[in-house]
Amino acid sequence: MVAEVEAELLVPGLPPYVHGPVRLNLTSSRDQASLRKTLEERCPQAAENLPLPIDWTYILASFCKQGLQWHREGRPAVTITGSADAKPPEWFLDPFIIKRNPVLLFGDGGTAKSSVAQAVAMSCALPWGDNPMRWKAPTRSIQTLYCDWESNEEVMDYRMLKLRMGHGFPELPFLHHVTCAMPLASEIEHIARKIIHFKAEIIIIDSATGACGGDINKPETASPFFAAIRSLDVASLIIHHVSKENQKTKLQTPVGSYQFWTTPRLIWCSRKISEEKHGDVSTLVVSLKDIKHNDLPPHRPFGLRFEFSPTIIRVSYESTADSPELGEDEPLHIRITRSLRHGPRSSQDLVEELRASKTTIQSRLTELHKRNQIVNVKGAWALATDQDEND
Repeated sequence: MVAEVEAELLVPGLPPYVHGPVRLNLTSSRDQASLRKTLEERCPQAAENLPLPIDWTYILASFCKQGLQWHREGRPAVTITGSADAKPPEWFLDPFIIKRNPVLLFGDGGTAKSSVAQAVAMSCALPWGDNPMRWKAPTRSIQTLYCDWESNEEVMDYRMLKLRMGHGFPELPFLHHVTCAMPLASEIEHIARKIIHFKAEIIIIDSATGACGGDINKPETASPFFAAIRSLDVASLIIHHVSKENQKTKLQTPVGSYQFWTTPRLIWCSRKISEEKHGDVSTLVVSLKDIKHNDLPPHRPFGLRFEFSPTIIRVSYESTADSPELGEDEPLHIRITRSLRHGPRSSQDLVEELRASKTTIQSRLTELHKRNQIVNVKGAWALATDQDEND
């Protein structure tokens, strides 16, 4: 096994001495002896200032032994007992960041996915408990490393300036940014070091296409990408896209290999609802829909309203009740009860209004009727009582 080694010697009163990085075969006595000789020759001044000589032979032998042991044993196995102390997955930021788990946010271009990601990082760093997006922020500051394959630090800093000005915050270290060019699996060592340096507990991957570095439809491309994310052992938010085929058929699935569906614990689909421009100010409303969740209760769809101007970006929550198009992402039984709040409707009225098939409408009406939520009055359906539209 070959390792990349860097030796650093710190002695009071002397400048630090650093050797490496160099490649070291952990099972080669010759490699160890060569490195020992180099260190002894280059550190005589340091050795003279220490009360005891530096035993480089012992240090290198111990290092190689521990490195081999760690590699061979891997991560420790944990016995699962179903303990009463077991807890559900921990949210860093509900609904986007789950501790030590990957979350995927995908959608068409122009749905402000990167702005959402920066707002997520801002909410975790502050932390921003009373945010206008109605996200459940952490109770402590959590650092984020933004791994960027699509933009650069200048664009990100300017967007963050507009976000903080739009919401009235001073200049703060909201996130840590690294511009990437190689596939994530190739950049993993320096990214891991940056995570340690910044004490980051979250990484944002923008985007998966660049981070995979190949044909994302092939498992042999997607597998190293997700393996690299898993090796970091932090929470991740992965920005992804839809294919042209999905845009044509309106399929709500991420583009690429099946791993983009099976591996994330939670998948959000972003969809543009409306976009308007008045002078220098433009407004974008996007719908966010939870289309897959593991070991988590489903989230209700919701909207985000973005206000863009030359100097600010504002983000706020948009209720599905305020927009018929946003409401289309709600479960059908909720859309039916919401419609019936405005008065009785026939089955055909609901088919035309909600743009669902007659069979599907009838099935949901039957379910609601069995739950005593609606009644049929002279061929029209009506609410049995005042129903909570969140039911």
